[in-house]
Amino acid sequence: MWERTIRYLHMRNEAEVRRRAKAIDFWKKHGLEAAMDAFDVSRPTLFRWQQSLASKQGRLDALDPKSRAPKGRRKRIVDPRIEQYIITERGVHPRLGKEKLTVFLQDECRKWKIPAPSESTVGRILHDLKERKRLPAYRKISVDARSGTVVERKARKRRKKYRVPKDFRPEKAGDLLEIDTVVIFIDGVRRYIVTAIDRESDFAFAYAYKSHSSASARDFLRKLLDVVPFTVSAIQSDNGSEFAKYFAQELEDIKIKHFHTFPSSPKMNAFVERFNRTIPIARLASSLLCATLCRHYQPWSLKSGGLAQAIDRSPKKE
Repeated sequence: MWERTIRYLHMRNEAEVRRRAKAIDFWKKHGLEAAMDAFDVSRPTLFRWQQSLASKQGRLDALDPKSRAPKGRRKRIVDPRIEQYIITERGVHPRLGKEKLTVFLQDECRKWKIPAPSESTVGRILHDLKERKRLPAYRKISVDARSGTVVERKARKRRKKYRVPKDFRPEKAGDLLEIDTVVIFIDGVRRYIVTAIDRESDFAFAYAYKSHSSASARDFLRKLLDVVPFTVSAIQSDNGSEFAKYFAQELEDIKIKHFHTFPSSPKMNAFVERFNRTIPIARLASSLLCATLCRHYQPWSLKSGGLAQAIDRSPKKE
């Protein structure tokens, strides 16, 4: 079971999950006493793991160790006079920071004959007051220069980006595809080529568009899934805008994991970056393949070596 299971990406401790799954497999194959000796666990522990696994219909995330954080945590106790002083001062001076508040509080605490809080403690008190909405909320506004209309700018909710785990290794075709966009100019016309390559099988696919919008990337994804001869489990892209909005929503709808590279780290997408080099601009500009690309927008669905071979056989200027 543990060898054939797809890696779960949101576990606290994947190594421990694999150890527990392997212990249960060992128990079924060699018996309870052997499993207890081999994995140094007690009988109730093995039965508890088995029960957790059965309660979630065999999903391995049931074996993920639970959080060991205490349920009853110590609450910060702050003198009400200190809180009220901070609220009053921030009401008069909204940008007053913890550094100056600490200096002001030292004089006030001497009058009240209580210990003065440190700068870090004042920062925590400010954070708690913000969470309880005791401090004025900041609002960003913009004014239209023509109409004079005042508009409040609300902060956008950023989508959480996931990275490929360090120990992740594709085991079969479709486990991880890399996607990127190449910009080329042909006869003064800009073209955006979206490329994709599978790490394990080297299956490659490319398609040209007039714009690099997320709608174009979504269209590319649908065409890619129509031609790939395997099931795609995960896709990795850079942080370009074309791989957001419609593209990300499409991946979420069809249950395909979307990984992002770190900013300014093209080496994380090394396979597709190398594949992009097999589309040399100089040769495309003088080949029949270029004419097909500009006029008909036909897809390229070849092995990474096949595309290079097609370009090498194209007629060259003397």
